[in-house]
Amino acid sequence: MLPFLQNIARLFINDAELSDTCFVFPNRRSGRFFQKYLKEETTRSILSPKIFTIAEFFDSLSPYSIEDNIGLIIRLYRNYSKLLTEGEGREVAFDDFISLAKMILSDFNDVDNYLVNAKQLFTNISDIREIDKADFLNKEQKEILHSLFNFTEHGPSESQKKFIGTWKLLYPMYEKLQAELLSEGLCYEGMRNRKVVEAEQITVPYSKVVFVGFNAISRAERELFLKLKDKADYYWDYDACWVKDKANMANFFVERNLRDFPSKLKIEAETTRTPEIEIWSVSSAVGQCKIAGSLINGRISSADIRTAVILSDEKLLLPMLYC
Repeated sequence: MLPFLQNIARLFINDAELSDTCFVFPNRRSGRFFQKYLKEETTRSILSPKIFTIAEFFDSLSPYSIEDNIGLIIRLYRNYSKLLTEGEGREVAFDDFISLAKMILSDFNDVDNYLVNAKQLFTNISDIREIDKADFLNKEQKEILHSLFNFTEHGPSESQKKFIGTWKLLYPMYEKLQAELLSEGLCYEGMRNRKVVEAEQITVPYSKVVFVGFNAISRAERELFLKLKDKADYYWDYDACWVKDKANMANFFVERNLRDFPSKLKIEAETTRTPEIEIWSVSSAVGQCKIAGSLINGRISSADIRTAVILSDEKLLLPMLYC
């Protein structure tokens, strides 16, 4: 059974426009294996196509540079401190703000990656009476919001007031952070993706763009796929019967992706095999690494690259490498 990426390499190896084709993968590892298979599938010298991860591809289409996380946290802290002082007359220590900043930046990133209207999302419902007057909410939704804010006849508690106060500041912080970054030609990842797909047109300096091996795509990625549809091709690793099972929740986006972004070339169908699974009972995380190491050393050839070790915790990487 041929690996998925080797199948893709076979499809394109004799393409006359291969050197002017751009291949985009979800991660760098996929691109490396694709290059390996291209080399194996040809007996002549060829010019390699351009290979990007999706993040690198967005970068190539954006005029902005990515600001590092420390810079983003410092900028966010300055904006938050100023708004907090002006609005409530209180201050917050930088050390106390760091964990909150990471959550806020993650939220901002998701807002932009999924092209959400930030102003609507961060609109504050600060009083229970506003919830009651919200005609767009049904009874169950109102009850959920009542229980979340837990307002009484005496009004919200101190912790609830702080929560509501922070919620009120999110949209001004979002606006100020974006304006500050844009003025310096900077952005964060989600912001970069949003700016690229919201542009009137996307210019790609390649005759063909091939998106390979994506799974559940974000709204920004989906918009990118749509805007490049006239020169793009799409290949999905969805042959397994489990993801095509309509009882599987994954089938929702599988069918939509296959319908909206069909492949132009046909990949040879593969026979799905039921995997054999062994379960080992181990008392510790490091013990798992030792068992995995012994299995790899005892059963797998050092030349076999078709083996993946999936860790439950990234902190186990070094113990796993030692084993």
